[in-house]
Amino acid sequence: MKKKISAATGKNNNTISLICGILYTVLAVIIRLFNKNPYEVLHRIDTGNIMLPLWIFNIFSFAMCFLSGFAAGIIIHDILSGKSGGRKEIKAYQGGLLFLTVIFLSLVWYSVFFGSEALFIAFLISLLSLCLSVAVTYLWSFTNLKSTLMMAVYSVWMFYIFLLNLFIIFNN
Repeated sequence: MKKKISAATGKNNNTISLICGILYTVLAVIIRLFNKNPYEVLHRIDTGNIMLPLWIFNIFSFAMCFLSGFAAGIIIHDILSGKSGGRKEIKAYQGGLLFLTVIFLSLVWYSVFFGSEALFIAFLISLLSLCLSVAVTYLWSFTNLKSTLMMAVYSVWMFYIFLLNLFIIFNN
């Protein structure tokens, strides 16, 4: 069975990765469409100089969604093609399950922060997201270097989100 999947997916095929990256980005766009106007929210709370302009924030946010989704697609491709077996495959699955939690928390964070303006809950979500994204980066470091580097960049973004929330909690 693995040979059929490997032949179908090919060695350098990024289709699965593109689908995962686009899917996560589309989910992020949909979440943003169903929330309050973020400009109104940012005017009510003190973000100081730590908050990027909202249009840049959204570009980075969507880029990070795509990048981390693409990284997950690489891991999925490696599992389907049989590149990661034994302990590597276990680490890949563990990281994948944690990654699904990170995606969920990331999407919920936006709704909690901009939708309901529950700043302390958003802070807790950002802390948990940061910890889990670092754990995913660690677990995927056993399976694929490209995915690890992409998730490391995503973890840096999560660290920024955490700092933003921490700043807001202390200044509001």
